[in-house]
Amino acid sequence: MRRNNSFAVLPVLILGLLCLAAAASPNALRSQGDDASAFLKVSDISLRVNGETIIRNGGGVEAPMVWFSVPKQGQFILSLRPLAGYEFRKIAVLKERTISFTYEGRQYQLTSAERIPGLDDGSELWVFHNPDFSLNGRCIDFSCVGTALTPERFVKAKKP
Repeated sequence: MRRNNSFAVLPVLILGLLCLAAAASPNALRSQGDDASAFLKVSDISLRVNGETIIRNGGGVEAPMVWFSVPKQGQFILSLRPLAGYEFRKIAVLKERTISFTYEGRQYQLTSAERIPGLDDGSELWVFHNPDFSLNGRCIDFSCVGTALTPERFVKAKKP
């Protein structure tokens, strides 16, 4: 691991296996009735914040929602559609293989080594910010990437 300013660059860090809500494979999730077009699939993930590489990953993830966390900044959940009861914002845009958005003055870029299936350049994505993210004490001092069916595993929905 190499320290780079206040962030750690982790060559292979994927907590998708640890962090999958319901610990199910994408095929198992789809067989439960989820629309395949509602899945995000990213491979060999790279995450940059304000141009600084935070995560380099040799793996990939596929689920209705892909999330990443950054120490002292919280968790960001990316989705193709908003979810009732959560304050998703339509602020992310795909350009080539990179999903980019700006939040509180910081530029976030999640890049996939391969084209993200089902999305074209200019596709917009929804982002939910969870500033109080903690995964049972994990992902506090370093960045993580994972998947989810819904944000409920991390934060409760607001009542209407």
